Order: sequence, then structure tokens, then C-alpha cells
Amino acid sequence: MFNEFVEYCSNVIGLKSGDKILLTVSGGADSMVMLHLFERSDYEISVAHCNFNLRGEESERDTAFVKDYCDSNDVRLFVKYFNTAEYAAENGISVQMAARDLRYRWFEQLRQKLDYDYIATAHHLDDQAETFFINLVRGTGIAGLHGIRPVAGRLIRPLLFARRMEIEKYASEHNLDFVDDSSNFSDKYLRNHIRHNILPMFDALNPKFITNLARTIDNIAGIERAFKHQTQILFNSMLKIEGDKIIINIPKLLEIDNLDVYLSEFLLQYGFNADAIKKIYDNLKSDKSGLRFFSDSFRLIKDRNDLIITPLQDENNDNRDDFFIVNEDFKGDFPVEFSFEITGRVEEFSTDNSTAYFDFDKLRFPLVLRKWENGDFFYPFGMNGKKLVSDLFTDLKISVIDKENIWIMCSGTDIIWVVGYRSDNRYRVDEKTEKILILKVDNGVD
Repeated sequence: MFNEFVEYCSNVIGLKSGDKILLTVSGGADSMVMLHLFERSDYEISVAHCNFNLRGEESERDTAFVKDYCDSNDVRLFVKYFNTAEYAAENGISVQMAARDLRYRWFEQLRQKLDYDYIATAHHLDDQAETFFINLVRGTGIAGLHGIRPVAGRLIRPLLFARRMEIEKYASEHNLDFVDDSSNFSDKYLRNHIRHNILPMFDALNPKFITNLARTIDNIAGIERAFKHQTQILFNSMLKIEGDKIIINIPKLLEIDNLDVYLSEFLLQYGFNADAIKKIYDNLKSDKSGLRFFSDSFRLIKDRNDLIITPLQDENNDNRDDFFIVNEDFKGDFPVEFSFEITGRVEEFSTDNSTAYFDFDKLRFPLVLRKWENGDFFYPFGMNGKKLVSDLFTDLKISVIDKENIWIMCSGTDIIWVVGYRSDNRYRVDEKTEKILILKVDNGVD
């Protein structure tokens, strides 16, 4: 199994010797095997362990177990205690969702603080199959069928080549101790019901079912990528941008075959959920005008012949102007003038502040260009920690008048560039970057 692990990390995930990996370790068999495999490999590792305070003495037992192992094996360990139930109640979400939100947020904060390359979780092929069926039971689009990916940004799953039985066999062969989470044995959770009752029936029909399903999921992921690309091309040909508005002509939309599928894929990137997208689609042919639909960040208005997408305005800044950069063409009427290039390599990096370099594959379109606001923060290039944009201006001794003319570029909610001044460290070009976006603003600061 170790040789398969090394090959998978190198050829599928793309890890290189000396990469810094933050391992998420619960103390269960899967995560302890992952930790043991990494200890045998040529990577720099630390361990992150969460105590969600949900299982009383059992939670404390798990934390103590991981601490003892890391102390005995000289592994750097970080432990975080969460009040998960309180967080779930405050945010109106399930305890399971609260635990997920809390741990992944902390993992990413820790990764950035330590300047690690990746966060590793111990998901394996059985987990992928379970997730596939969970999404199938609940109802999903193509995105819900691609399963768990080996790499998702800075999150990696280095055991996704192995089945649970192989992991347990490895633990037994290497006399690895681990702890069991008692909640894993209860069928009241959908995942456990699928694990204990559904998947064994498929295994009985075909022992290679889960391996075959993994290949099918890979095929679905490829189809999804092609479909996303085709959707973007299709909508780019019919939308227009006016300031902070994206305008789509409804008569042109209605000419598209299988419009409901394409419209869903397009609107998902703006955060609209399935219910909202269905209502938008159902009303395309209606005479109703002025209908409004909302995601967390955007508003869609159905005008007579157009769908108009605009960012939600900040309650404290109703006059805020946001400009969309819909795709890598950088077409639009922007308040600053850009030149851009997408390339595979750069021979020499400019130190001119008006030029910024980004790992293209980390960016999420549409990018948003907006004025800076009090409370904005980012992670300046060359630094591990975050910094208020206002503090950057103070350090650079920028005048009040000049501050009013400074723009911020965002990918999602992340600030990636204080335009003309400093880019964000999280989106920097590194040795793993395959596509580089070079942006130069003509009115940047030298």
C-alpha cells in the first residue's frame, strides 16, 4: 500500500519532495494510517486535531490519544476545541454542518499561518461512494455526482486510491493503534445507513463495484468540466456588461436547447440555489416583470426582456459600484484600464507595483472590481498573516484623496489585489502553478 500511496501522491495529486502538509487526524483508523504513511514519506508534516465537544469523555479520549501518539513520534500537533452545538444553534444549521464549517475554516487559517502547501484529509474510496449515494438520495445536479476529488484547491485526499478494508489491513499489519467513534455505528445518520446496508449489497453483486464506481465518477468529473466550459462560452456570447450589471437577453436565452440545464449551471456560480433557479426558469416566458431573486451575494431581476444580475449592495454603502470581470477575456467598461496575459511561465517577474501575477487556477470568476472599504483585509504577498487594507495605506503614507481612487479586485469574497499596490499571498504563483494570469493596470503606482 505504501508504494501505491507514493505513486498516487506524486502522479495524481502532484506532491513534490519537501512539500509541507497539514494532516487532519481524528485518531480513527483512516487518519492514523494516513499519518503513518506520511511519516514514511519525504514530506514535512504537522497534525491538526479537532475536539468538537460532542461526545463527552469519548472526545477527550480521542484528543488524548492523538496527543500521546504525536508526543511519542515527535510530530508537531495543533489542537482546537470547539463549542459546536452553540455554533450550530446560533447559525441555524445542523451539528454535522457546524462541525464541518468550523474544522475547515480552522484548517485553512492554520495552513496559511504555517505557510503549508496543502491540507490532507483521510477520505478513501468507500467515503467517495457513500458521498455519491448521499447526493443521489437527496437529489443533485452533475456537480453532486463527481464525488470527492483528489485535489480541491489546497485540500488533498491522498488515500482516495484505497478502500476501507485495505486501510484496516495496513493498520493491522503495522500494529497501528486507533480509536473508534461510536457515532459511526449508528444507522440514524444517512451516511452510516448507506455504509452498513446499501454498499454491502453492491459489493455482494460485484466485489469491484466501488472501484468501478470511482472510474465512473472520474468520467462524470470530466464531463462536468467540459460542460462548465461550454456553458461559459454560450453565455459569454449573449450577455453584456453595464457597470455593475450583467444583462442577459431572455429571447436569446429561450433559443437554447435544454435551457434549464445550462441556466442552472450558469447561475450556480452566482450562488443561486436550486429552488431559486427553478423559479427563474419557470418565469422566463411569463409576462411578469420586476420579479426578484436573491443569493447571498447577488440579486437577479426579471425585466421585460432581460435578466439583470447585480451584486447585493452593502447596507452601509448604497452607492457602492461593483464591476464584474466575467471571464479571462477581461471585457467590460471598467474604471481602470487593464492589460492582461495568460501564460504557462514567466521568464522574469516585474517588481513594478502596477503588475500583478496570479495562479489562474485558484481564481473564481466572476472577479469583482470595487472600491476599498473600512474593515477590508487581505494577506499581502510575501507575508503569512493578514493585514487591514487601511493599515497598508498608512504604511505607504497614502493621502486621503489618493485613497478615494484606489480599487480592490476580489475572487469570491477574497481580496486578491489592492490594485496598483499589493497582491494577495494566497493567490501567488508557486512551483505548482500551471497557468499564470498577468495583470497590468495602466494607472498603477510605480
